Amino acid sequence: MKKKPLLYSENKSMLPYPSEVGSVEIVPINVDGWKKSKIVKVHKLFEKRKEEIGNAIKEFIESYNWNKIIYEADYAFEPIIGENYFLYEGDENFYLSLLSPKELQGSRVVKNKGNFIGKFKMNSENEWELQDE
Repeated sequence: MKKKPLLYSENKSMLPYPSEVGSVEIVPINVDGWKKSKIVKVHKLFEKRKEEIGNAIKEFIESYNWNKIIYEADYAFEPIIGENYFLYEGDENFYLSLLSPKELQGSRVVKNKGNFIGKFKMNSENEWELQDE
């Protein structure tokens, strides 16, 4: 077998240096400026996405906690999807009512009215959603 020269390569185009005496000089491209500009953009993108995910997690936890409270609350009716219901905090636990604070205020039937917490509506997935007043 014939001995190959020291600078011999099967695929000369893949070498990081010129392999022939008359070859064109290979000068690496300086990509530092490009990298710096792109890293700032991508960093802002990731920070924005991280904030969005954090907000989504906070909303999820808040929704979970409201649903847990309402499903553990006292009520003696079957809620209808899309109707408004009112959550109150009694002496010992929470209760869900059909009556708003204004309606409950004028009622003589309920002796222990409790503190009004919020107005809720059940969606089609049986998830309770806090409604703005």
